[in-house]
Amino acid sequence: MKKSIQTKTFIALTTAIFMVGLLTFVSIDLTTKSMVGLYNQTVAKMTEVNPATDDYDYSIVNGETTKADQGNVLISVEIDSFKNNLIINTAIITIIAMGLLIGSAYLIVSYFNRPIRHLTQSVKAGQQATITPTSDEVQTLSQTYNEMLSKLNGALSSQKNFNVSVAHELKTPLAVMKAHIDVLDNLKDKSVEDYQETIAIIHQSLNKMNAVIETLLDSSVLSTASIDDTINLDEILLDVVTDIKPYAASHQVSLEYDASDCPQGKGNQVLLYRAFYNLVENAIKYNKAGGKVRVKLECLKQGSKVIVADTGVGIPDKDLQHIFEPFYRVEGSDKEGLGLGLSLVLNIIQRHSGLINTISKPSEGTIFEIELPHLI
Repeated sequence: MKKSIQTKTFIALTTAIFMVGLLTFVSIDLTTKSMVGLYNQTVAKMTEVNPATDDYDYSIVNGETTKADQGNVLISVEIDSFKNNLIINTAIITIIAMGLLIGSAYLIVSYFNRPIRHLTQSVKAGQQATITPTSDEVQTLSQTYNEMLSKLNGALSSQKNFNVSVAHELKTPLAVMKAHIDVLDNLKDKSVEDYQETIAIIHQSLNKMNAVIETLLDSSVLSTASIDDTINLDEILLDVVTDIKPYAASHQVSLEYDASDCPQGKGNQVLLYRAFYNLVENAIKYNKAGGKVRVKLECLKQGSKVIVADTGVGIPDKDLQHIFEPFYRVEGSDKEGLGLGLSLVLNIIQRHSGLINTISKPSEGTIFEIELPHLI
């Protein structure tokens, strides 16, 4: 059973207080018994009477002090001395007990605060925290911090790779345009066809750059896009299937749609349309002649599930875990693609607090399963 730091500290301090209290009790008891024994000896000695040698008269005569009175005075003096010694000894024992208790509390707090100090030093240095096998909040906090640091490092690395990829995607068409312009400029006898060819290449490169910029702008809008629209997933998917049917026909791919009657929910209709359109478009683009694409809507207890399945070329296992990364392209895929479509799909699904799962086998097809829990 895991014990919290508070529980451990409470148990340790309680044990320390109990031990110090027990020590104090035993010390005071021994001191009291010693003082009482001394007092009894003194009383017995002062009140002892020997009739054979005693020359005193134990009565008050003519106002004179008798031996009995002197004995009483001595006994009173011994009682006062006993009280003073008892007070002094009790005070000394109390001071020692308090010192032991304070020292114990300091050592206990220092012991339990040690992993926290180590964690603080790791946080300040930006390093992985050493996880101590304590099974308490410090271990949990250390694990959480390490996970957060790993995610942060991963995000920074992804951002760096993303920036490099963006620069590369924009630099390539610029280089192509510059190269063709230089070739055209170096031609001595320029024909109309030369100009038209160069303009066509420049136009194609500009379209590619524009597509990259628009996709990046769409991605930046995701974080601020409203998801409070009242939407119906059946209507969105039906629009997607209807709009993309001509594209499927041109690729000789059949398109099927099966939907359950799910309740309305909250979301962003435009973004969801874009996400599902991209998935269905990819399922058609990377299919084969005579292939099939099936779109299905299912209702779950806590949300809705959309399935996009195809009988296309599939995705190799080594590429499956990277397909949602920006600018990532599977080997042998469409070279004209930007590699941003699935990245945008993932961002849209995550913006709706959803999950997306991919199952694929090369030469057999791919299945995308999207769960949207906020749409009920």
